[in-house]
Amino acid sequence: MSPPASSPEESPGRESTPVTPRATGPRSSLDPEAISDLVCAMLAVNNLSLERSVELHPALEREGLLDLCRLTAMEIPEIFEALRRAEYPKSEYVTGLVSGWLKAMATRVGADDGRELAGLLDRGPSAELDAYLLSIKGVGSVVLRNFKILRGMVG
Repeated sequence: MSPPASSPEESPGRESTPVTPRATGPRSSLDPEAISDLVCAMLAVNNLSLERSVELHPALEREGLLDLCRLTAMEIPEIFEALRRAEYPKSEYVTGLVSGWLKAMATRVGADDGRELAGLLDRGPSAELDAYLLSIKGVGSVVLRNFKILRGMVG
C-alpha cells in the first residue's frame, strides 16, 4: 500500500515538487491531461510519491505512456520497457505489475475512445466516476485519491 499522496519522497538530497492540479473543473471532452493524470496516479504506488511520479511526466510523455492511442496499442512488455526507459524507479516485479495495470486502464478507457470517462469527468466528482475508475485493474483508493488531487477534485 502506498503512503498518502501528501507524504514527501524519502530520498536523500531530492527536493519534493509540489503537486498542483492541472484542471480546475469539468472538461467538455477527454483531454490528454486526464490520461496523464491517471497514469501518474497509477505510478504513485509502493512508496513512490505523487510528486515524484509527476516529475516523470516528460519521460513518460517521450515514451508514449501518456497518449491513450499509443498506450492502447502497446503490449505489456513494451509498456514495461517504456517505463524502464522513463526511469520509473521501481523493482522489476513492481514495474511488471504497473505495466499490466496501465494496459488494463488503456484497454478499459480506450474501448470507447475515452467517451465514458470524459462524460463522467464533465459531471465532476461523483459516485459513478469513482465506480468507473475503481473498476480498472490497479486502481484502488490511493490511486483514486491521487487522480482526484491531480484533477483538482479534492479540497
